[in-house]
Amino acid sequence: MLLNASFIKSKCRASFTCRSQGGGALDEGARHRVRQETAKQGREDRMRSVRYLNLGVAGALAGAILLSACSSSGGSAPQTTAGGASGSAVVIDTFGPFSGPDNQFGFYEFAGCPPAAYWINRDGGILGNTLKCGVVDTRGDPADAVLAAQKMLASTPNLVGVLGPSSDEDLATVPIINAAAMTMFDFGGTVALASSHYGYFWRTLPADNVSGYALALWAHLKGYKRAAALFANDVSAQGNVPGVVKGFAALGGDLVVNESLIPDQTGYQTELQRVISAHPQVIFTESDPQTAEVLFSELKQAGALVPIIGTAGTYAPDYNKAMIAAIGKADFQKDFTIVFPYAPTSGPAWEAYNQGLNMSGAQIKDPHQFYNNAYTMAPYDNVIIMALAMIAAHSTKPAVYNNSIIAVTRARPGAVVVHTFAAGKAALEAGKQIQYIGASGAFPFNGNHASPGIYADILPANGNQLIGTVPPQELAKLIQQ
Repeated sequence: MLLNASFIKSKCRASFTCRSQGGGALDEGARHRVRQETAKQGREDRMRSVRYLNLGVAGALAGAILLSACSSSGGSAPQTTAGGASGSAVVIDTFGPFSGPDNQFGFYEFAGCPPAAYWINRDGGILGNTLKCGVVDTRGDPADAVLAAQKMLASTPNLVGVLGPSSDEDLATVPIINAAAMTMFDFGGTVALASSHYGYFWRTLPADNVSGYALALWAHLKGYKRAAALFANDVSAQGNVPGVVKGFAALGGDLVVNESLIPDQTGYQTELQRVISAHPQVIFTESDPQTAEVLFSELKQAGALVPIIGTAGTYAPDYNKAMIAAIGKADFQKDFTIVFPYAPTSGPAWEAYNQGLNMSGAQIKDPHQFYNNAYTMAPYDNVIIMALAMIAAHSTKPAVYNNSIIAVTRARPGAVVVHTFAAGKAALEAGKQIQYIGASGAFPFNGNHASPGIYADILPANGNQLIGTVPPQELAKLIQQ
């Protein structure tokens, strides 16, 4: 039986078997101190705790649906073993929110692990060891996440890597995980970590400030000269604003309105009048669905509707419903697009990813929902990268294999380009150097262990139809200005 996310979370709470539950709770004073310290660390650079996919778990999508979110021992749940691996099991935990307001983060990230584990285990495992994918719920709260990280590191046998944390808790927990010499692939875009010097910190999704530049460049390429920025006042949405402001100006554009919206108000007449008076040609936006419905309904009623470009935070069925209710199906089809990180749905790496998804039905409900999801492809690639680095280093210990991540992803003369775990493993065992290019592309990690992504503009009204990609070289040049 496949369980939905809400059922799993209620069972976790009732049985206290989710590993974030078992260590007791921090008192309110401790919670306040952790939150205060988190804010202090990020106040200069951290403008956004990215809400990549603003999806509720309720409804048909329901996030990634897990059978293994809870286990009787509170440990990591195993994946199906389909091959000849016969050694002991090693564990990669997904460390993120599986409950709380940002529960979708954890489910999307976890969904990348079973497809990778399927191929790894089918093709002989990692140095003879099978791979298991585990779940650690942070609730998306920095204080809870600190406790969860400490427990995960202290009590998980054979833990060899971490998918996460998310931007909800990465400032609070990256130092803890790094101090434990545990390799992690961050699922957030916190700007403060873009210049990270944590040796065990890696990122294959772009930092949040890049999104604002991508919005500005796409609008410029579409010929827009006057724009309005309407972003909610939370850190998730506001992380786009610096890139929008700086990038659009550098491209010769005029940002005629820059409004920080208080969410979930009954009306936005003051902000609306400023937009109407400024006559923008396009609107950049991110907010929750309720705010969007009120705001854009009023904008349409005033006869001031113009093309709208949303961020990845607007990529959600609930947001689509809100926009249709606000502006109608015809204008939704015509005027609303989203610029967000993109990965192609073709090529040998994607084919392996997609097949692995389809073979992971015991762990994920409706795997097809993730076939074109860059936020699930990235953790899939992260697991493959860690596994190949372990083989290259002849060790499953993060302190040993961590430095080999560059070795299995860097382009260099003589390196064999591989797109699957099996091909990479075979080449490494034959004594060859490799460059893994995965479902989400190549990984040219910089000195801060960050790899840039690709952005594209899509049309949600037509099944997320690809309109075009943001030129990566132009985007990189714009960011450097």
